[in-house]
Amino acid sequence: MKKHFFALFLPFLFLALAGSSQDNMEVHLRQCQFFAPQKGTYVETYLMIPGNQLQYPRNQEGKFQGAVEVTMYFEQDGQVQAVEKYNLKSMALEDSVFVQDGLVDQRRFLLDPGTYHFKATFKDVHQPELTHTITDTVKVSAPDQQQVAVSGIQTLENFSQKEEETQFNKHGYELVPKVTNFYPKGSDKLRFYAEIYNTDEKLGDEQFLTTYYIKNYQSGKVLDEYGGFQKMEAGDRKVLLKSISIEDLETGNYNLVIEVVDQNKTLLAKQSFFFQRSNPAQTSDYSTKMAGQDIENSFVKNFGKEEVAYQLESMAPIANARKTRQIYQLLRNDADKETMQRFMLRFWQNRDPADPYGAWYQYSKKVEEVNKHFETPQRHGFETERGRVYLQYGAPNEIISSPREPGGDPYEIWHYDQLENQGTAKFVFHDEDLVTNNYKLIHSTANGEIKNENWKSKIYNTFPGDDSDMKQGKSGGQDHFGRSADEYFDE
Repeated sequence: MKKHFFALFLPFLFLALAGSSQDNMEVHLRQCQFFAPQKGTYVETYLMIPGNQLQYPRNQEGKFQGAVEVTMYFEQDGQVQAVEKYNLKSMALEDSVFVQDGLVDQRRFLLDPGTYHFKATFKDVHQPELTHTITDTVKVSAPDQQQVAVSGIQTLENFSQKEEETQFNKHGYELVPKVTNFYPKGSDKLRFYAEIYNTDEKLGDEQFLTTYYIKNYQSGKVLDEYGGFQKMEAGDRKVLLKSISIEDLETGNYNLVIEVVDQNKTLLAKQSFFFQRSNPAQTSDYSTKMAGQDIENSFVKNFGKEEVAYQLESMAPIANARKTRQIYQLLRNDADKETMQRFMLRFWQNRDPADPYGAWYQYSKKVEEVNKHFETPQRHGFETERGRVYLQYGAPNEIISSPREPGGDPYEIWHYDQLENQGTAKFVFHDEDLVTNNYKLIHSTANGEIKNENWKSKIYNTFPGDDSDMKQGKSGGQDHFGRSADEYFDE
C-alpha cells in the first residue's frame, strides 16, 4: 500500500557533485561551473586520491611511483559528449615509505547547456582490484547575458602567481584545488576563487561591490569578523581570489557566501559554498561564558526548571555540533535554572536578534507538530529520527509511506527537492519493531547523514550477499512481487 502526503513547512536549498559511489578505493571528487565568453560553459572537476592506499612499484628510472587509471565522461541522450581517460601518476619517490599525501588533479569539460549523466571510474594500475565508481546527474547552464551571475566557488589548498601553463592555472595564478569541504584543526585559512559575469552589461561603467562572508549554516547568523569586500570595475568577467583566516572559527557547519551589489546596495547576484569546521580548541563552557546574560525582562524568565530543560532538549535538532554538546552538558550536569535560561535566551537572540521570542515561538509550533505526528511511547517527537530531520531540514516535499509489503517492515521515504547547498536529498526510515512508531533513519543522500547502500536489506529482512541483486548493490530483492522500495526511492 502506498500513501503520498506533502509538507507543511518550507525546505532549504544546495549545489555540488555528490553522486552515488561504490567499490573500495577512497576518492574525493567535486565540480564547479564557469563561463568563458565566446566559448561557453565549462565544468571543472577536482580530484584527490589519498596516496597511502596505492601500490608503488619501481618505474624505469628505478624510483617508486603509483598510478591510477581515470575515466570521466559526460553523456547526453545516449551519446558521449565529453570524455577524459588517462593515468594519474604520483610523484616519483626515492623510497616507497615516504608516500605523498594524495594525488591531485583537475580537468575541464566544455559543454553545451543541458542535463548530463556523469560517470567516473578509478582503478589502481598496479592493484586492479582497488577500484571506485562515481555517477551523478549534472545540470549545465549558461548565465543570462543581461544579468549578473557568480560562478561556482572553487576552494583552494593554496594559490600563487604563475604564468607557466598547467591544468591548475587561471588568469596568471596557479590554483591548487581543495577537494573536500572539511577543515580540520590546523587548517587556518579558507581560500577560494570565483568569477563574476556580465557586470558591464548590467552596470555599464559603474563600479560594484563584492562582499564575502561566513555564516552559520543552522542559524543563518552572519559572522562579521570572517569576511571582507572588494570594489571592482564592471566587466564581462571579473575574478575574486581571496583568503579568510578561520584559525578561531569554532567547530560547526557554515556557508561561505559571495554577494554582488551595485552602488545603490541592490543585490545583483549571490553564490554560496557549504563547509564543515572542526576546531576543538575554540569550544567553551557556555554556562561560564553567559553568566552575565540578563534574563529578568526576557520571555525565558517564566520558564521553570523542568520546562526550560524540555525547551533545551527540543532545540538540539537545529543546534550546531558545539551548541548540541553544550545543551547535553547542561542537562547531564543538572545545571541550575538560571544557567539554562541564559543559554536558551542567547540561543534565540543569535538566531533572531530583533525578535528572539518570535523565533522561539515559531519553532515551538513546529515542535508541537512534530510531537503530534512522531511521538512514541518512550520519546517526544523531536527526539525521534523523523522528528529531528523534519526540524533540521524543514518538511519534505513528498513523503512516501509503505506500512506493509510482502516480506518487509514498514518504511517511509522522504524526498526533498532542495536542501541548502545540496540540491535534492532523500531519507529512508524503517520501523523494525512494528509497535512503537519509532522509525529509524537507515539511509540518506544528504551530506553528513548516515549512508547505507544495503538499506533495503533492513526493510526486507535479508542480508547483503543473499542473492545476486545484493551483490550488484540492489539489496532488497526488487524482483519479488509487491516490493516497491526501489521505485519509491527513485521517484
